[in-house]
Amino acid sequence: MNLKKINPVTPSYRNLIQINNKHLNKTPTIKSKIIGIKNIAGRNNTGKITSYKKGGGHKQKYRKINFFRTQESVGIVTSIEYDPNRTANIAAVYDILTKNYLYILAPINLNIGNIIKTGANAEAKIGHSLPISNIPVGCCIHNVSPKTKKKLKLVELQEPFLI
Repeated sequence: MNLKKINPVTPSYRNLIQINNKHLNKTPTIKSKIIGIKNIAGRNNTGKITSYKKGGGHKQKYRKINFFRTQESVGIVTSIEYDPNRTANIAAVYDILTKNYLYILAPINLNIGNIIKTGANAEAKIGHSLPISNIPVGCCIHNVSPKTKKKLKLVELQEPFLI
């Protein structure tokens, strides 16, 4: 992760350090997985304002992300992109077996061109997805979620975490 120090033009910039996002793609690669979201901040089911001073914010589009990755697959990372709806970056993956694209949450050291495997026979490497029973002790975990249809996440870590 590259960090950049900002030139202090104002007092608030004096000790500012930001993440360098030059390696991220500016335009989304998978347009079929992007949908528009209507901002309903502070409004009820009839559209009337019930909570004041909720601004509209910047216009965002939601990227459909495959959180579960339950089917056996092998894919190649085609790009790493910024996602306006979450703090983590996302990776566009081309699945070789099903011949379609999908978005996943990108771990820290994932690069373009990496091969990602999903299933019980996957190794414990960066970006691979395997059941908890197959994860070796002392391995770094990125994202843990149950095998249900709900989008409930137990753990979502950006930093390496040892179990």
